[in-house]
Amino acid sequence: MGTQSDIKTAPWMQDTLREGFSLLNAGRLDEASECCRRLLGAKPDLVEAHFLVGMIAIELKQTWTAVSAFGSVTKLQPDHGAAWANLAKLFMRAGQPGRADTALAKAVKHNDGNPVVLDTIARVFGLLGDQQEAAVWIDKAVRKEPNSVSLLVNLANSHMFLGDIEEAEKILRKVLVLQPGNPNA
Repeated sequence: MGTQSDIKTAPWMQDTLREGFSLLNAGRLDEASECCRRLLGAKPDLVEAHFLVGMIAIELKQTWTAVSAFGSVTKLQPDHGAAWANLAKLFMRAGQPGRADTALAKAVKHNDGNPVVLDTIARVFGLLGDQQEAAVWIDKAVRKEPNSVSLLVNLANSHMFLGDIEEAEKILRKVLVLQPGNPNA
């Protein structure tokens, strides 16, 4: 998880956080939510637990629960780039581009280079209509994870949107080498 609050987190909490994120990734959202309840019951200011609540809420399509959770993260840790990026994306989905733009600026300022965060930043720039800036950020993400199929598809889409069809085709060919039959490629 890598934040300052890890230092103050008991080993059982670290284990429960890992379990919660594993359960989220496995689609076992009720069990992941139970991990959050235990963690926040013991330590209400645990940044990672609030972040996990936000990620679970996104999966459940509970926009305002996710906004609240990521808002808690940014209050507890104002330099949490991933939370700001998720807030920006959620505000765009909710039709609040002004709030999205503000959150996006903080995501850009505080991003830690995580390719998923870079991709989220790129997507929000795209939703805000700044395709050139979106291309810059998706390119940064791909440089961090050059064989990520989902990032490569996003980069190809960015090139297509900007009219660079040859580059998009080259990237999609790489995707098909990595994952033959990829429906998006």
